[in-house]
Amino acid sequence: MNLPVVIAPLAGACLWLPEYRAPSRGPPAPLAVAAATTGLRLLVWAVVEGPSCSWGGRLVQPGFTGAVLILIVLARWQRRSPGLLLPPGLLRNRPFSAAAGVLGVLLFALFGSLYVLTLHLQLVLSYSLFQDGLRILPLAAAAALGAALSLPTTACCGVRV
Repeated sequence: MNLPVVIAPLAGACLWLPEYRAPSRGPPAPLAVAAATTGLRLLVWAVVEGPSCSWGGRLVQPGFTGAVLILIVLARWQRRSPGLLLPPGLLRNRPFSAAAGVLGVLLFALFGSLYVLTLHLQLVLSYSLFQDGLRILPLAAAAALGAALSLPTTACCGVRV
């Protein structure tokens, strides 16, 4: 079931998306990417395991602490690194920072509600994975439609609607 859902968008992206070359900003930073991935993965793991292992338990508390330490070290290291993952000047732009913060909260709420909805459909209503996917498909279609309409709406009405 999942294979066609992954292959179709990848094939469409290869066919219709133009090639993009970002301006060079220094050497790639594979260690920074690994640190960011590890820190965020540890944070997500601690949040997911918190309810079942107790929030202050021997597993979850070190997970939170390790995630915070890794991400703080990464942020300090990125200030002096020539190969930046995110230019720090970008976060000084108040409209960008506010939009990124609001987007983060909205995505957190969206994915949290999708998680709860999936659990409800499968555990309470006893739907199969396929039936569950079919019922969530309209949400994906609405998200795709909203993404497609965002550029014309922004061009017409501006960024502060």
